[in-house]
Amino acid sequence: MKDDRKKLQIQAETALHEKNYQLAVDLFSKLYLTKKSARGNFFLVQALAGLKDYSVALEFAQEYINSYLAEDERLVFYIHVAVFAGKSLKVYQLLESLKPYLTASESQLFYSTLSFEFELFEQQGIVDIAQLKKQLHYLGALEPLKQRTVAKKAAALSYQDFVVVVKDVLVDKNVHPIVRTSFLNDLRLLNVREEFDFQSFLNGKMRLIPQQLKGLEQTEAFQSYAALILGDTSRPTNLSQQILDEITLKLMILYPNFLEVEQKQDLWYHVLLNEQQFLKATESYAQIATKLEKSIAEWGPSSK
Repeated sequence: MKDDRKKLQIQAETALHEKNYQLAVDLFSKLYLTKKSARGNFFLVQALAGLKDYSVALEFAQEYINSYLAEDERLVFYIHVAVFAGKSLKVYQLLESLKPYLTASESQLFYSTLSFEFELFEQQGIVDIAQLKKQLHYLGALEPLKQRTVAKKAAALSYQDFVVVVKDVLVDKNVHPIVRTSFLNDLRLLNVREEFDFQSFLNGKMRLIPQQLKGLEQTEAFQSYAALILGDTSRPTNLSQQILDEITLKLMILYPNFLEVEQKQDLWYHVLLNEQQFLKATESYAQIATKLEKSIAEWGPSSK
């Protein structure tokens, strides 16, 4: 059995070396699915990238992301795969999170690699960047489900393009609140230090510095509800997770201002779960609960 595997490995590596990528994918897939490892993952990702199947390659690379972060050569290759999978923005966010741990030479290598790969990506026209920026500029004119589709494609943009294009989106009342808050969170992960105007769900227009914001899961509101819901052993675990998922999605709509939620957690628990029987005496909160439900329904049938 071991000899058969060794023989298959040699055949797969030979196919990869000879750029017979389809055969390499077939053989490395068989090897990887029977015994997963970081080394096997890297071979399979290289073969998939050779076929230009970058999205699938990136999915597999994520399974062993730490192995790519541990070696400069592998991280450089990961950047190539991610950019050509339309995830340039995510690579920049990753590098920003790694920056405190990088040497000056490593930082120069990875950021210059990202710039180089994005230039190649744009030149090859895999995604029409100009058209994508135009779609984002008029995002509010689309139905929420179409907004959702276009918003996902924004990950293909460079840091510079995204920061410019997103300014109008953040203040457009016709853009779904989850798109606005998702883009605001992207700016936070990009470590953007300049001020932005932001149209919030309940508090009107705000002026924010993304780099100073907490991520949703680091907020007191989320952590308190997560502890409350997941700590309740009187119901099945899967039901508790469903309840937390619903609350998380609605907190995302309300992001980033949770001051009142944190001050009135019991009341807002009923609001977030749309428990109208507990909101009869507080009409304004009943209306907020209904408004949140409507926003979730617009976002898509699979949201809840």
